[in-house]
Amino acid sequence: MRPALLLLCCLFSTLLGMLYASRLKSRIRELKGLERMAMLIRQEIAYGRLPLPDIFGRLGRRMEKPQADFLRALGGELKEHGDTRFEEIFSRQVDACLRTGNLRQEDLDSLKGMGAYLGYLDRDTQLHTLDMYLRDTQSKIRELSEQYPEKSRVCRALGIMGGLFLAVLLF
Repeated sequence: MRPALLLLCCLFSTLLGMLYASRLKSRIRELKGLERMAMLIRQEIAYGRLPLPDIFGRLGRRMEKPQADFLRALGGELKEHGDTRFEEIFSRQVDACLRTGNLRQEDLDSLKGMGAYLGYLDRDTQLHTLDMYLRDTQSKIRELSEQYPEKSRVCRALGIMGGLFLAVLLF
């Protein structure tokens, strides 16, 4: 009975280390999705000449989850509640649709900051805001991608070592 319990402790902690490493990879993937979303919004604003609710609805059909859900919900709410400030609607939809993933609060705050300047100003300012967001996001993706191999190795090693430590303590 006791050896099985020790084996389960080791296995469980190893799986926790692997889970944390996979969450790091998922964060990079989700940031790449936000980057793609911002690029498509930028293209639509620059060349499409459509109102933002139509842009978001159109792009929501082309993106993958969770960005697709976010864009569709944002476009729908903008059409329904056009009298509400764009920044409030954008922020509310970021919290509702994107909070459940592996993005950190700083990632969501950066996206909300971009949304604060999208709805009101002229086209050039909107494009400049999107360019700044894209530069920041690309920099963050590059940094996280460089750190990922080492961090994932450390997470897995800590999971294994933690399991062995727990097994020694219980033995």
